Amino acid sequence: ELSSCVRKAVSMEITLVNPLDMAVTFSVEKVGHGLIGDDTFQLAAGETGAYELLYSPLIAGEEPGSITFSNDKVGEVWYELTLQALPAEPVVLEPLRCAVGGQVAQEVVLENPTGHAVDLAATVSNKRNFSVVPLNPTLPPYGQTAVQIVYLPSSVGVSEVGQVTFHAPALGSWEYHVSGIGEQPSTMPSVES
Repeated sequence: ELSSCVRKAVSMEITLVNPLDMAVTFSVEKVGHGLIGDDTFQLAAGETGAYELLYSPLIAGEEPGSITFSNDKVGEVWYELTLQALPAEPVVLEPLRCAVGGQVAQEVVLENPTGHAVDLAATVSNKRNFSVVPLNPTLPPYGQTAVQIVYLPSSVGVSEVGQVTFHAPALGSWEYHVSGIGEQPSTMPSVES
């Protein structure tokens, strides 16, 4: 069983033995979302070696998987895997403080580990006090995008909370717990004419 939180990686070493008196190259077939590793694995004559398999899922869930090592002379070695992708823990952002009537923003950076541009949909549970700029960001292939979570207080001295979630079918979800406390507006300096 391989288990990891989404957008994190775990590794597993699989030991293989070459019983022959000549070098062999195994072809490696990986079945399952998030499995990463070389497509071939070489062993010298009589050598024992470890193949490193990485599991880095993007979407939470459980699925069966497998890895197969094949060579015409040695044969086939097959391993059945249970792949368990756990949801990422929500990120709790530092509380924001701002005078009522003003606004303050906190930046979060979202990353795309795929080779395709991905459009994200943002949802905000407390739209009275929080917003997102841009509302529906696009992540470039193998890139990242900075997004502003904006706090606009509506009361003084009261903790205002919300959840901001970014979601894309291909990448799963990012969840942020946000909070802010409104402060008394300050006195504006007088202006003489």
